[in-house]
Order: sequence, then C-alpha cells, then structure tokens
Amino acid sequence: MGIIILKKFIAFLKNPVFIKIYLVILVIFSGGIFYVQKDEMVKIFQASDPKTILWAVIPYFLSVGIVTPYLHCMSYKKIGTPVSFWQMFQIFHLSRIGNYMPGKIWFVTNYYLFSKRLNIDTVKIVKNFVMLNIVLLMLGSFCGLPLLSSFHPTLQKLLILFSLSMLILIHPKILNKILKPFLKEDAEKEFTYIFLLSIGFFFLIAYILLGLTLFLCISAFTRIDSAHIPFVIAVSASSFVIGRLALFAPAGIGVSEGISTALLSRIVPVEHALMGAMALRTVTIVVDIACASLAAVSVVRYEKQKA
Repeated sequence: MGIIILKKFIAFLKNPVFIKIYLVILVIFSGGIFYVQKDEMVKIFQASDPKTILWAVIPYFLSVGIVTPYLHCMSYKKIGTPVSFWQMFQIFHLSRIGNYMPGKIWFVTNYYLFSKRLNIDTVKIVKNFVMLNIVLLMLGSFCGLPLLSSFHPTLQKLLILFSLSMLILIHPKILNKILKPFLKEDAEKEFTYIFLLSIGFFFLIAYILLGLTLFLCISAFTRIDSAHIPFVIAVSASSFVIGRLALFAPAGIGVSEGISTALLSRIVPVEHALMGAMALRTVTIVVDIACASLAAVSVVRYEKQKA
C-alpha cells in the first residue's frame, strides 16, 4: 500500500502544477523558521561586526553550495547516472530545506522524490544517499575526536563507538552487504577505497569551510587567535554530527548551538561563544533558504519551458 502511494506521489511530482505547489510549501515552511527567529537574528547582527558576518557567508556557501552538491554529482556519475552540477544543486538544496520541517524524514524523502523527477533509478538513489551519509557522519565524528575529553564519559564512549561503527560500515565489502538486500547490482564495483577516499577528502574540505564559518562568526563578537582554528573546526564538526543525529530537533536547531557554546566557552567568554553559535545558525538559515529558493525558481522555470 505504501509503495502504491509513493508511486502516485512521484507521478504527481512530475505534474508542473503540483511541482509549483510543493515547492512553495517547502520554501514557505522554511521561511517560517526565518520569520520566527528574525528578531533574534536582527539583534545578533546589530551586536556583531556586520562585515565579518557577511564574510562568514562565503565559506558556508562554498561548503553547502559548491562542495557538497559537487560530491553528490560526482558520486552519481560514478555509478553511471549523468547528472549535471546544476541539477544536483537543485536536488540537494530542495532536499536540505526539508531539514527544517518536523521529523528527520523530509531530507531523505525530498532527495528521493527530486532524484526520481530526473528519472534516476531507485537503486542508484539509495546507493548514493547511503554511502555519502555514512562518509559524512564518519568524517565528522573523526574531526571531533580531539574534543573527547570535553564530553561526558557516556558521550565519549558513544562517539568512539559511532566513529568505529561508521569506519566498519564504509568498508566496500561491508557496505555492499548492507545495500545488497535493496539493490540489484554489486555496490562494491563502484565504491572502491580510492573512490571513498576521494569522497572523504571533499567532505573534509566541507568541514573545514564550516569551521572557518564558525570562526568568522565568533570573530564578529570578540578577538580570537587564528591558532584556535583547528579547535573551532573540530567543534563545528562535532556539533553538526550531534545535531544531525538529534531526531527531535529540526536541522539540529538548539542542539548544535548548545554543543558549540559549551565547547567554545573553553577559548572565549561563554556569551561570545553563544552569540557566535547563533550567528552561525543565522548564516545557515539565510543561505539554505536562498539556495532552496534559487533551486525552486529554476525548477519552476524549467517546467514552464518544457510545457
């Protein structure tokens, strides 16, 4: 029954009118997040050095607007799906905006639906999504390992266990066994160690850019030595992973900021750590909504031209 409903929904998604309605719902809902927090965002902007906050937009956009869509595009091409960067930009950001909706299913759902809109095979969607997210979380966990001493002993054990689990799962043979019940093909043929290392390298760049964004956000409120950049990168990676795993928090809102503030208070006053974390959230929301809106407009224009 569920499969039949999903197939009908996918068929509806290919209808130009439905596409417009669904995209408007996604953008409006995400815009609601911005509206609810707009007063707080204005206060943060007014209390900061505005130029530094604007500079922080650049590394964040490079991370989520360029590097990450490129990774997904590269991975799709590796498994034989000719997706352009711009098409992947649309899929990724229309999926990412689902993070702001209640529950953690909307990113996955939108990723599948907008990939199917381009007639990408279900096998390749699942293969691509699972592999990339395992590498993303594994690398984020490793980036945060230098901060283990800052966490509660229970959380330390969980992070070590999670990192080791991701390391085991990403082994080509293990990954193939996990995907095999869902796939018709052998995943191990595409997901070689060399390919996984290249994916990991680009994700590392994305995490570094995210860390630089947080560093600039803190710099907008107080002086911070550039020697702390590696520490800030580790903080941003840890807060991202924990926020991603917090099923109750849309886009990790609240959770990521709490983790970041607690860790950053070791190098800057706690009030500046909090303001820096909230400034990062402001940058995140603004860029995510802007990218999703751009992707939505592009999809609607394409559907009009096609009609």
